[in-house]
Amino acid sequence: MSQIQDIINQYPWYYYTIGGLSLLLIIIFIPFMRLQGKQRKYKRQQLADQIDLQEAGKLEMWFKVFTAAAPQVFWIRNKIKTLYVSPFFETLIGYPEKLAKNEFPCMDQITVNEDLDRIKQNYSDFLNTEQKELDHTYRIRKPDNSIIWLRERVIKHQFYSGEWFLVGLFEDETLKQESLENLKNNQLLVTNILSSTDEGIYVLDHQFKPIYWNRAMETISGFSREITMDGQAIWEHFPHIKDNGVSDIMLQTMEGKITPGADYPYRLSNNRKGICHEKYLPLINSQDEITGVIGFIKDITEEVARENILEKTQEQYALTMQSLSDGIWDWNLSSNEIIFNDHCFSMLGYEPGELSSSISTFLRLINSETDRRLIAKIRESFLSKESVEIELKMKHKDGSWLWILFRGKCIEHDDQNKPSRAIGTQTNITERKKHEFELIKAKNKAEENDRLKSSFLSNMSHEIRTPLNAIIGFSDLIISEEAGSDDSKDKEAYRKQIRRNSDKLLNLISGIVELSQLEAGENELAIQTIDLVDFLKKTAHYALTGIANNQKENLDLKIKIPLVNRGIQIDTDPQILRQVLSHILSNAYKFSEKGDIDLGCLPVKNGNITLFVKDPGIGIAEVDFQRIFNRFEQIDHGLTRNYEGTGLGLTLAKLSAELLGGNIWLESEPEQGSTFYIQLKARE
Repeated sequence: MSQIQDIINQYPWYYYTIGGLSLLLIIIFIPFMRLQGKQRKYKRQQLADQIDLQEAGKLEMWFKVFTAAAPQVFWIRNKIKTLYVSPFFETLIGYPEKLAKNEFPCMDQITVNEDLDRIKQNYSDFLNTEQKELDHTYRIRKPDNSIIWLRERVIKHQFYSGEWFLVGLFEDETLKQESLENLKNNQLLVTNILSSTDEGIYVLDHQFKPIYWNRAMETISGFSREITMDGQAIWEHFPHIKDNGVSDIMLQTMEGKITPGADYPYRLSNNRKGICHEKYLPLINSQDEITGVIGFIKDITEEVARENILEKTQEQYALTMQSLSDGIWDWNLSSNEIIFNDHCFSMLGYEPGELSSSISTFLRLINSETDRRLIAKIRESFLSKESVEIELKMKHKDGSWLWILFRGKCIEHDDQNKPSRAIGTQTNITERKKHEFELIKAKNKAEENDRLKSSFLSNMSHEIRTPLNAIIGFSDLIISEEAGSDDSKDKEAYRKQIRRNSDKLLNLISGIVELSQLEAGENELAIQTIDLVDFLKKTAHYALTGIANNQKENLDLKIKIPLVNRGIQIDTDPQILRQVLSHILSNAYKFSEKGDIDLGCLPVKNGNITLFVKDPGIGIAEVDFQRIFNRFEQIDHGLTRNYEGTGLGLTLAKLSAELLGGNIWLESEPEQGSTFYIQLKARE
């Protein structure tokens, strides 16, 4: 205590008074200064707050302008309510903004049911975890019942005080989702196509490592995609592609060269051999860069084997068809179109392709309207499901007509059971028909010969018995004791009858021998140059002798030769020509009772000389013009006929004239006489 008193006493009292006043001033000034400081700070804060409010107002104004113009929906929300929704909400969603302010965390009323649970779960996880952002898509139903996709992105912001805000953005994702869906569907479709095709497809990267291997490649190669896509180059699994040149094609393709597909032999690890058709294309990315090779493989081993078999079969078929003479046709009865193979027309002399394969071409080649009507009958036969076989004539390219056998059968019918298709053949049967006609002709000839034989025997029985009876009878009278008479006139008459009938028998036998020689072709011509006038005179004299023997005094033979023909010569066999004229003159005398028989010739015309014999006899009907030249043929038949004869004279005349290179014909009318003409070549 005394120490303290000592210290105090060291200073004057006013020191203590000044110190106390100073301390009082300090105590009073400090609170005042603090109050002044707070007032200045408050003023500064007020000024700052005023500035912040102005800036915030400007920012809010620009935010509203931006969000109104942007094609997205912006919204802000705290725990209590939605603070802001941009005007584009109604444009995008189709509902008023209040719907978004009433619904949280999502718009339950318009969200598609299938997406609702997922969206709620997303929001729950977002709000109850440390997750800062939410990004998801879902579907909503608009007032017009259409559905659109929305993409919603939300950011969570929390202040130090613990209060948080959500800032969100809506965007229309419909086109994108539809594109993704289409892309997904297209990818699925491509995958299904590549998996279901029977053509092997694989993709190699730039190092020739398989990066895709479809199901068909597994079947063709015998290797699964897991084995081939093990990071090794393709030829490590298939060494044979270096031997058959495929690896070179792959290298060229990687360089951008595109080669046509080709067939390559293969041999796999299991010693399976075969042939594949392979084609390679470059794999090009979006930057137009070649990044790999796409291979298309098809195992054609069985196909090639079938083609080889088919080729051999077709070759055998072609050889078979070439060895056959038949053509083949295929007729579409519905469209009336017909297809002919080349041989159908080649048998008619046409080259392949020279004629169109059509029904109109076929009809043009048919002989007549009658044959065309046969085509309609063919269709009728097909209706009754019958096979068809007809014979008709078709025109050859050279103008001749061929006999064609047309055979066919209907093989298809339409829904109404009407014939729709027929196939068949056509065969050239010209030679067969020729033989048939020859057989028919031979048959007719045989039948005619048989008839003529009967007629001949009937004639011979008459012609032979008549002179024989006369010969025998008159011979008996001569040698008979009862003849008694020594009348030489009677005996002479008997002798003449015997001679006349003997001549008849001789002529008969000579005619038969001459006919057999002519038909057998045993006659040899002795051609001579003769004077026509002199020859006709001698022939007339020869004929007059026969007329005199037959005692027809009312008949006369005249020779008629034009002056222009005097001195005409012909090259012929005079003996045979005389026989021709003698046979005709004999007939003229036999069938004429009175008048003139003319023997002569016509003026030379076109190098031909025409001889004629004209008689005033009974004449011949036109229907018998050909018949009278037949063997043993006579117009008057039977034992009671008026004129004798064997029916060989005109036959021998015709055959002999043809032997000389000429021909014979006649002009005649009943009761008007007849004129026979023999035409021969005159000497040049």
